[in-house]
Amino acid sequence: TTKEEMSVPKKATSVIVAAPLLHNAARQTTTATNARSNADFAVLMVKRSAKARFMANAHVFPGGIMEVSDEDKQWEPMLHINHSTAYPDLASRIAGIREVFEETNLLLSTPTLLSSSSSSSSSSASSASSSSPHNEPSSGAVTVTEPVIAALNEARARVQKEPSHFLTMFQQLQQHPLLKDTGIVPAATALRPWSRWITPAQERWRYDTLFYVAPLAHPPSSLLISHQESETSRFDWFTPQEALERFAAGDIVLPPPTWLIMNELAMFGRLSDLVAECEPVTTTTTNSNTNTNSNSHKVAVFISIFICISLSFVCSTNSFCISLKILFAFTSIVTTT
Repeated sequence: TTKEEMSVPKKATSVIVAAPLLHNAARQTTTATNARSNADFAVLMVKRSAKARFMANAHVFPGGIMEVSDEDKQWEPMLHINHSTAYPDLASRIAGIREVFEETNLLLSTPTLLSSSSSSSSSSASSASSSSPHNEPSSGAVTVTEPVIAALNEARARVQKEPSHFLTMFQQLQQHPLLKDTGIVPAATALRPWSRWITPAQERWRYDTLFYVAPLAHPPSSLLISHQESETSRFDWFTPQEALERFAAGDIVLPPPTWLIMNELAMFGRLSDLVAECEPVTTTTTNSNTNTNSNSHKVAVFISIFICISLSFVCSTNSFCISLKILFAFTSIVTTT
């Protein structure tokens, strides 16, 4: 990679998967500070591998770079949309859904695919041992059994090596004997734009990343999910406040953009309120055309984010922690003016 190529940010997508918490699940997993009681939802995070070239060991939202196949025109008729008018960012949405699937095995689809072994699916246990999926029209979900899970695992392994297979995978799922009546498609239109971040120019690896919120109707325990060993070492479900407290305690590492977004998410106690807040995507830069709505403070906060990353680039880890405290103070000033 040449210096000129590195100076141009690669297009990427990151997805904030938010799932509702059951009351009993929240009580069973509370920390000493009762962090989970502050919100009725949790967000999915993956811990990047220690060998990762970018943000090693950090907890991040699942996502990655856009591939050429994410721009394939065949996605439009499958989704019955015209991306140039309704969803000009369709390729970014597809990229996000593909990356979530690659990294966590969670397929953001319509309908949602649920695990037949989860406790939340106990009411449909009779279908778990049958040869057909259990449909839940009211919730837009399908409880799948081993034949479908096996097909997904096989497809995931191939998509990880060949991203273009993601389109073929959906075409095959639509013809699968146990899914052909579901009309399964990527949940691209369900993603809600949140923000846009561009890596500072002095960084070696630069990305122009769109962040989306993917609100789910089912709790984490009911979902088909597992981490990708080559890129991530684990996955976790945290309420925003819990993630921030674990970061403050030194238990997890949050990159500056992730830390800031978590602070934004922590402002919402209910998933429905978070979804209502989602709005047209804005760019976190000093561009004068940046949207000046309720998230307008991001422009000013980006200046402090830039300082934080700069300090971390030339200073020690302790200096980076100090710079994050400066960021927090600056964020408080901006959001109260």
